[in-house]
Amino acid sequence: MRELAAQGCDLNRITKETGHCRRTIKRYLNEGLAAEYREYGVNRPSKLKAYTATIDEMLLKHKTFREIEAAIRSLGYSGAASTIRMYATRERRHNQTAHDEAVTNTEVIERKMVAEIIV
Repeated sequence: MRELAAQGCDLNRITKETGHCRRTIKRYLNEGLAAEYREYGVNRPSKLKAYTATIDEMLLKHKTFREIEAAIRSLGYSGAASTIRMYATRERRHNQTAHDEAVTNTEVIERKMVAEIIV
């Protein structure tokens, strides 16, 4: 962005070239911003990561959000309740989708047909 600005490109052209919004470009063009001290593009580990196995297990037992939250807080989780809810909701949807796909791809065979096949 700074190279484009040094070449004389205006803000609109830099926006089109980089795909960033005007506000972000203005921030990066600020001489006071030193990018080497930032953690751009670095994913920090989630506080919830250590508890996902417990949450998954409790979801299989059809536990409520409050029960799950209480259980993992007793294990030491200190993050937000909304993070638990988002993860649990995503997992429930994933499990439901997997179940629905398994049911639709299943053929039901009657008992007498199985007996005829075996004999």
